[in-house]
Amino acid sequence: MKLPSISLNSEKLSHFEEAIKQEWIITNGLGGYASSTVLGINTRKYHG
Repeated sequence: MKLPSISLNSEKLSHFEEAIKQEWIITNGLGGYASSTVLGINTRKYHG
């Protein structure tokens, strides 16, 4: 199974205010999931 991918340019990642808004989520199909920001900063209660 090929996982979907995202790409972000360095311009977007170089501005903290913009980069912190970029999030990812992956599910396992059984109700479990993992998520965070692309910077690895847990900004939501359910990120950590």
